[in-house]
Amino acid sequence: MGNSNDHPDQDLDYNFNHTYDNETIYPLLLAPFTYPPEFHLLLHTLYTVTLLAAVIGNLLVILVVLTIPKMRTNSNFLIANLAVGDMLTILCVPFGYISILLQSWSFGEVLCHLVTPLTVVFVFVSAWTLVMLSLERWWVIVRWDKGQNRGCCGGGRWGEGVVGWVIGGVWVGSILVSLPVWVVVGLREVHEGEEEGEPGRILCEEIGWPRPDLRLAYTLTLLLLQYFIPIFVLIFTYGRIAIEIWWKKTSPVLEGSSNSGIMNKSVREERLNRAKRRTISTLILVVTCYTLSWLPLNLLYLYLEIIQDVESDPFPRVEYAYVLCHWLAMTHSCLNPLIYGSNERFREGFVLVFRKCTGRGRRGDGARGVVALFLT
Repeated sequence: MGNSNDHPDQDLDYNFNHTYDNETIYPLLLAPFTYPPEFHLLLHTLYTVTLLAAVIGNLLVILVVLTIPKMRTNSNFLIANLAVGDMLTILCVPFGYISILLQSWSFGEVLCHLVTPLTVVFVFVSAWTLVMLSLERWWVIVRWDKGQNRGCCGGGRWGEGVVGWVIGGVWVGSILVSLPVWVVVGLREVHEGEEEGEPGRILCEEIGWPRPDLRLAYTLTLLLLQYFIPIFVLIFTYGRIAIEIWWKKTSPVLEGSSNSGIMNKSVREERLNRAKRRTISTLILVVTCYTLSWLPLNLLYLYLEIIQDVESDPFPRVEYAYVLCHWLAMTHSCLNPLIYGSNERFREGFVLVFRKCTGRGRRGDGARGVVALFLT
């Protein structure tokens, strides 16, 4: 890379060919780099386990919502959409991590033009469905419960039509955000040797940006929309929900019930307190998992895009750091079914779906009722 001083604006002269945005291209070294066999085995194991867990878990969530009528609530429709986004995201992962290990793109031009922008779409669908789910819960528990705007949006709650528009809006918005990637992504051949006749490595990259500053602006916009804004919304909405639940003196289920004596009242209060603790723990878990899963990868992108000087090499073994940070971010796709599936009615639904799939289910089986997620 001796001519990098002659062309300071030419990003392709970096020693490290980092990504052009935070969800799409997988960084490859311009100089060939080979991971040791032990690291190959570790990555294959980590990604395979993550992929299987995410596909099975999210598919179960989708089946429960679609096949059990009483599970078709507003929150559960959003959770099912979250599962769709997570499952599609994880199905794009093998193309990326195999390209990292091989240090080249081996799947052809068509898949390069499809996988890269679709990954952006699916990641944004997951992130913003999580945001919409938190807003829906905030509306029901904080706004509607306080008597504000009572009577709108389906009697204070989001109606099915509203949820349908929200889900459609999430998908349309995610596609719009990914449009620049559809335009600029393509294949590029890299030659490491001096002999021109030798075939080079094929890389799938965003090669169509007219100026580096446009690429940087798009990268920072994606970081803001995919990570920082969702984190802020999740902390605000779930923080308000946690405060509302903790300070609520009476459960909606218990309001208007007759006085059954001091003992029964004490039992009810203990059950209510346990429900509050479980709910608040779930809220904290949702925010913590999203924050910690995506934080290392986004910090690495910020380092590569902003902090790292054009003339400097990246920190030692950045190729190891990237792939491990990417795997950690992808684990969020298999954590969501565990978090939301911990609801008792979802667990019952999992059992019923399993019985139906194995032929053990009886006609008329269904969940005995749905406790709205996060309601005490």
